[in-house]
Amino acid sequence: MEVGERLRQIRIHKGFTQSELVEGICSVTYISRIEGGKVKPSGRFIREVADKLGVLPSLIIESDNEQAELEVAKIYDSYKQGTPLDDSTQSFLGMTALENHSPKTFFQIYTMLIEHASSQENPAIQAEEYVRRSENLLPSEPEPHDRDVALDYYRALSRFYYSKQQFEKAYRYEKIIEKHLDEDCPGIDRARNYFNLALTRTQLDDDADLELAFHYGSQALDIFRQTDHQKGVADCLTTLSIITHRMGEFENALEYLNELDDEALGYLSVSEDETDGHAKLTKRAVIDYNYGRIYQKMGDAEQALVYFEKSLELDTLAQNEKFTTPVLTRLAELYAEQKNWERTEYYLNHAFDVAEQYDLPGSKVLLLHKQAHLHKVKGDEPAYEKEMQKAIQLASDWSFTVDVKEISTELADHYYEVRAYKMAAKYYRLALERD
Repeated sequence: MEVGERLRQIRIHKGFTQSELVEGICSVTYISRIEGGKVKPSGRFIREVADKLGVLPSLIIESDNEQAELEVAKIYDSYKQGTPLDDSTQSFLGMTALENHSPKTFFQIYTMLIEHASSQENPAIQAEEYVRRSENLLPSEPEPHDRDVALDYYRALSRFYYSKQQFEKAYRYEKIIEKHLDEDCPGIDRARNYFNLALTRTQLDDDADLELAFHYGSQALDIFRQTDHQKGVADCLTTLSIITHRMGEFENALEYLNELDDEALGYLSVSEDETDGHAKLTKRAVIDYNYGRIYQKMGDAEQALVYFEKSLELDTLAQNEKFTTPVLTRLAELYAEQKNWERTEYYLNHAFDVAEQYDLPGSKVLLLHKQAHLHKVKGDEPAYEKEMQKAIQLASDWSFTVDVKEISTELADHYYEVRAYKMAAKYYRLALERD
């Protein structure tokens, strides 16, 4: 990389415009010509802009790959010990990612950048760019000597895709992790992998997916219990209750939830860095939500409402608004069954607002589907068709294959019933293309 291009990359990563950087140093024309490779910068210019950028002059003048890789390794080790990335370190990693390095160094760089970007308040664009660049650059079959850092990178991708509700991609990376875990790897690592495999498969809608999810969840629970890992046990019991509920085994689902008593949740308050109890509130909210789902399936709407409202209240207290779309949707369903349209609209609109604010495409697809059904119940078929088409388009944009197939088939059936055969054929074809 030439000096001018290196300077441009450092300036961009540091957040300076050309005019801001050279104010009191030189003209904008001069730095433009340097960055364009038309003139060679003077030593005085390099020293002054380096000082303003907060970097060593040598970083601008030339790239030392060996030294850069040593520095990345040092940052990575510190990061793994819990040291967060500051702005200058993030800028260094972003610039270093544009140079030529070993796969190991790139695994380290992109693990940190993806996780850091994903943890920010509005992570979508930057995190997605790091994911796109790294997937184009890095292999899914790492060399044996890069295995450990590669697994950290795949875990970062799995978490990213799960947070974006792209569960098939999250599952794919967990399978890569499973493949490359050593037989003698720590039991906790394998248990977490099994748990994540269960979690991702649970989000898909095929019966075989649920059976596989139950298999992985049970294996994870056994390992967590053997190692007395209380958090892992609690997470597995919660997930297994969801799986058995989805399988229609409601009594088993209740048994798993009943194991999650206050004693089993006590570790959450103890392990928190703060004493506000947010982690315990969050776990309690998840448990109450799943009690609500089970009672809803068992036809006990009154009990379901009690648990859903408790879950929503707890998530609100824990400041977890991002995770409230499922319970808001369930509340809307229950009030729709009671033909309380005002409350139904209230909870659906609230859920739409949350999904829009936090960019949750999977939730948006589900909510559009629910909204469409509400229009159909009211006899507004054009609005039903419009919302269904929007749901299909969004699901297609995000490659939510199962949703595309399910909603397309339903819409095709509707068009067939109203004798709109051309439209029915269009959506049957779309559904078949997803097989």
